[in-house]
Amino acid sequence: QVTSGSTNLITAYSVSPDRKYFAYAEKDNRLFLFDRDKGKSALIDENDFSGFREPLSWSHDSKWIAYVNSAENRNMQIKVYSIDGKNSYVVSTDRLDSYNPRFSPDGKWLYFISDRTFNNSVGSPWGSRQPEPYFEKTARIYALALDSEADFPFIKDNELQAEEEEEEEKKGQKNDEEAVKVDFEGIETRLYEVPAGASDYRDFYVSDSHIIWMQTSSGSRGGTVQSLKIASDPDNKPKTLASGISSFSVSGDGKNILLRNSSGIFVMETSSAKLDTNKHKVEINNWAFNIDPVEDWKQMFRDAWRMERDYFYDPEMHGLDWDAVYDRYSALLPRVTDRYELDDLMAQMISELSTLHMFVRGGDKRTPPENISLAYLGADLHKDAS
Repeated sequence: QVTSGSTNLITAYSVSPDRKYFAYAEKDNRLFLFDRDKGKSALIDENDFSGFREPLSWSHDSKWIAYVNSAENRNMQIKVYSIDGKNSYVVSTDRLDSYNPRFSPDGKWLYFISDRTFNNSVGSPWGSRQPEPYFEKTARIYALALDSEADFPFIKDNELQAEEEEEEEKKGQKNDEEAVKVDFEGIETRLYEVPAGASDYRDFYVSDSHIIWMQTSSGSRGGTVQSLKIASDPDNKPKTLASGISSFSVSGDGKNILLRNSSGIFVMETSSAKLDTNKHKVEINNWAFNIDPVEDWKQMFRDAWRMERDYFYDPEMHGLDWDAVYDRYSALLPRVTDRYELDDLMAQMISELSTLHMFVRGGDKRTPPENISLAYLGADLHKDAS
């Protein structure tokens, strides 16, 4: 255990590249920074509505965190937090939702998704069913220049940029090792649109050479994973890596991508042309795990108690001493012999709250092959001739 003192569920976390800090969010809508050297946590930000979710994005020098907080009008707004300055700065408008911030590997850019494209899919508000306006593909990927001297990499090179690149090569500069510099003056004027088009984006990652994202469309099963090379080539277009994907993730060095669909898990290089389901599949059929059911049941019971503590609508738990309730019912755990009995014990525990619509169901329950359903009363009815 690294952190301590949390009174409720930790809902998101992210470790700094130098492993000295942990940014983590708690369910009570607070965002913290844990300093490993000091062994203490400090409050970064808080709100009273939406809480904080991943990604909590770190700059490569571990000096900045980018995250999303809700503005006063409830729109999602991007902020960056300075580790040294211990202060947060707003870097996106509160008029439109912006989310999923990602630092570029060199720290000069902050990429994010924002809903700023509103094209009504309904041609007219008139008709027999009077359809309401419907908007899809509202999101685009944007790039914010943190360094006022940074050149947008998708803009065609000019002679000035060529000279700067030659000077950097002569000096042997390595941008990915430099400290991140954030120029806040005029930062709102340094916003660029990544040429990936409007879509329903779910998430994206930025590597040294590519932007990789997943997008979905109405009526489709699963998402499409695409990539776009970070270059000013006029023929540079997004390419499709895989379709029908439920989730994906990119490795820390940006060289590999993990994808998942109904057929399994796949790992491929980000530079690959397209997913090969035979070549890239991760074989897990022979994986085996040792499981101690008794220890599993103890953990499940504890988690059920925690979930009620953190998610029950009344923080006062209807006046119950919830710790005492745990002590009372957990004493019976050593007598549990199967999942049915565990569910019964959890149901008895939460019934102490005297609240409707509280259920315990599901789980790995063994059923014998000769399992026969219960019989029902029946009758054979005949019409009386009289």
